[in-house]
Amino acid sequence: LHCLKIYEAYGNMPYWGGIGNANEWVRNARNYGVPTSSTPRPGTVGISLAGTYGHAVWVEAVDGNSVIVSEYNYDWAGNYRKWRYPTSTFTYLYFGDWRR
Repeated sequence: LHCLKIYEAYGNMPYWGGIGNANEWVRNARNYGVPTSSTPRPGTVGISLAGTYGHAVWVEAVDGNSVIVSEYNYDWAGNYRKWRYPTSTFTYLYFGDWRR
């Protein structure tokens, strides 16, 4: 989902294209020059490094110290939901600011 959302929103996705587990995305993004931050914005990807594989979400909105996200597989069964998390849960990848 997140690779498709990135492509639809920005018309590009680095070659690594989200290959690997979510906990590898921050390193891969930095290696490809995709800006990262602890400050969320709508239309960014949030990456949690928690757990064995990490977790990727799409930031729909920022509400104070919370982010509202779209996410799949939060339950390990592939299900979808919109949910609210503290902003500090994720490192944010700014694919919209990436220039090849």
